[in-house]
Amino acid sequence: MIWIRICYFCKELNLLLLIIMTTQKPKVLLKETYIKMIENSIGTKMFNSILIEDEKGESKDILNNGEFSCAVFVSSVLTLFGLLTKSRATVNNLYSDLVEGRNFEKTTEEEITPGDIIFWEEFEFEDGSVNKHVGFYIGDNQAISTNYLQKQVIRHHYKNFSSGERGIEAVFRVTTI
Repeated sequence: MIWIRICYFCKELNLLLLIIMTTQKPKVLLKETYIKMIENSIGTKMFNSILIEDEKGESKDILNNGEFSCAVFVSSVLTLFGLLTKSRATVNNLYSDLVEGRNFEKTTEEEITPGDIIFWEEFEFEDGSVNKHVGFYIGDNQAISTNYLQKQVIRHHYKNFSSGERGIEAVFRVTTI
């Protein structure tokens, strides 16, 4: 008798849960999902290569297996959320997209919040080459961006890199999620 009552109660509970699940749409937390996607990208190498065919008909990786992949990483995440129409291979093109885009507004380093996009100042390497860099601020003085030495997405202090401290050139905020 007790077992029959418990089963009957379970059936009623399952029916109630089914009704709740079919009548209430869950609210997707876009901003939280956006930040979680950025955090979950740590360690990935999936943004490391864009292959082109050069003038000799040979395959060439324009990102040098992750050495120059920061713009692809950031723009791919933004594209997945419908904030850009396509990924970008260069920091300059991505910067232009954010300046011209309706989903972004420029903000200041003092007002930086999780999910903001950081453009760091140019850095000159010992060989004289110059590098621009972009990534995401995720809070607690931490950023997520690609690392040219490890050739993967990493978490790091938002101003300190393996190459030393780097100033911030611009910060953009996503306004539509």
